[in-house]
Amino acid sequence: MSTVYKKSSVYRNTPMYKNYLGMYEPPISYDTTKMKRRVISSKYHRRPDLMAYDLYGDANYWWIFTLINRSSIKDPLFDFTEGKEIFIPDNLAMIGL
Repeated sequence: MSTVYKKSSVYRNTPMYKNYLGMYEPPISYDTTKMKRRVISSKYHRRPDLMAYDLYGDANYWWIFTLINRSSIKDPLFDFTEGKEIFIPDNLAMIGL
């Protein structure tokens, strides 16, 4: 029996091999020229889940910020700090969700 992941999960399109999850391979890059730049405010300091909830209505989309901003956010919690400027997709369709 295969596992079906939520639409918000990065594992949704990851292959399964004999009940083991395959390797997740994120896209090479995203077109950030069409995305908004935003400075992380004190409200969202180390709270990517809260920003995801406010922007997309679901806290489970916190991983999007790390995926889009791989060069500046290595650790999704400790690098998500006040004053850091990041790219944010206007809608989830921009990244294939």
